[in-house]
Amino acid sequence: PASMLQPERALLVRGALWLLCAYNLGALARGPSSQPQRLGSGAVRCSGCSMEAEEAQLEAVKALPSLEGKKGTWHLYIHKLRCWLPRELSEEEAAKAGDGEAAEEVVRPFLLLVYDSEGNILSCEPPKVEGEADTKASGQNLLCTGEDPSLEKVIDFLFQVMQRPKLIFVGPDAAKYKPGRPTRIQMADTLTAHLHREAAAYIDLQSGALPKEWEEESACEYVGACAPILEKVGIGCTFAPVPHHLIQLLVRQQIEPNLRRRAIQAGVAEEVAANPIAHLPPVLVDGIPLEFATHLFDVTAALHDSNVWTSLPPNVAYKVSYVLVRTMGKDGQEKRLRAQGYGVLASNEETGEKVLELHRTEEQALMALKVSVAPESEQQGVDGVRCLFVSPLDCPFEDLDDIDRYGWALGTPTAQALPLLCQMKMSEEENSMNVTRPGLLDYQWLEVACQALVATQPQVEQHVQSQEKGGKVQGASFDVEVITRASKGALEQITATVEICDLLNNNPDESSKSDK
Repeated sequence: PASMLQPERALLVRGALWLLCAYNLGALARGPSSQPQRLGSGAVRCSGCSMEAEEAQLEAVKALPSLEGKKGTWHLYIHKLRCWLPRELSEEEAAKAGDGEAAEEVVRPFLLLVYDSEGNILSCEPPKVEGEADTKASGQNLLCTGEDPSLEKVIDFLFQVMQRPKLIFVGPDAAKYKPGRPTRIQMADTLTAHLHREAAAYIDLQSGALPKEWEEESACEYVGACAPILEKVGIGCTFAPVPHHLIQLLVRQQIEPNLRRRAIQAGVAEEVAANPIAHLPPVLVDGIPLEFATHLFDVTAALHDSNVWTSLPPNVAYKVSYVLVRTMGKDGQEKRLRAQGYGVLASNEETGEKVLELHRTEEQALMALKVSVAPESEQQGVDGVRCLFVSPLDCPFEDLDDIDRYGWALGTPTAQALPLLCQMKMSEEENSMNVTRPGLLDYQWLEVACQALVATQPQVEQHVQSQEKGGKVQGASFDVEVITRASKGALEQITATVEICDLLNNNPDESSKSDK
């Protein structure tokens, strides 16, 4: 609604009330769960309920009084939280486990955030039915199953909020909430929350008519799945985006940090719960075209699945260079721009780690090679750009969400198959390594180098095998055609040259040290 799209700072500061309630409702979500398939078709069933009980629940909701005014429009945001919590045990696991035991596996939990047009955030009181098997799992809004919330869970939660509402975040005009049925529920999930926010300016405040972009949007599959069920009880269901400030000021700055602290208290390793790399900015910052980011993930996936780490000569650098032709200036004159860098491949068979390092100078590449062959106790950080393949626990949340949102390619599923694209710079004062994101030119070098190393692998192998035993591989170079999309996302075919540089066995002369 338009009223929620303008920041109400005073309202959001009072979100501390919500922090205290989020875990009361979830309690780390350790209760048993049937874990149904997401958005299954057919009748919606409450956990463990019979068909008669389902019909009784529908009739009970239908009999509720209709909520008036702003309370009559609810919003449901199904949000995948940026934190890690112990996975909820299944019924079978819970039966075998002792009291208080939790799964060793951690998952990203989902939050079911219900709020009305007055700014009230709602949950539900626990069932007051004598002999209720599990009141914690019933109506909880924090789900830690490791799966997307099912249609069953979403509908069950909404119905329970209608029948036993509980105010957990109070808007400016709040009064005690009584059981009631909204006339309309607008929905969005993590992947669709940003869609058509600008259309809020066209809401007809007199008639209440919504922008056609919202009415016609079908990307949030919860809308299409829930609409037929809600229609049975006289509730309309459409899509609506989530106000940006609600996500940033309430979810990002308050709810998620609180849950990360609670995760540590629950036994989640601090390096997982408070991993600073998890909060790097997205790859898709201003100036990075979506087509380029998509292609970048395509080529890193191909690199991950290749065997360059085992088949190419170890402990050497690969100088990858290419020329870009650009039209510049008012006169449209073409200029040739040369780019180059030194790639170093590193891997660990025991841990499965794979890394492609980019170093702009020969000195840095030589230092990286010396570090790679030095004893672990003597190793130190070297500045440069990295493409590391990591587990989800070491991947930035922005990347995890964008992989889901855009369907970016990943390598063959392994424990460490997600590319972490970053720039590392040693801080001598703090004796630590600062991790940031690369710039567009470094991203482009990674894009080109991934393709060039994979494409020239057979030629490099053949060349190495043709050398006499103990011979040098220094100086061999190979050309290959590759694709780049760094220029506004447009497809461009260029020639890349890969040169083998055996820096450890061939001391560079002073002239080669000036390479840029």
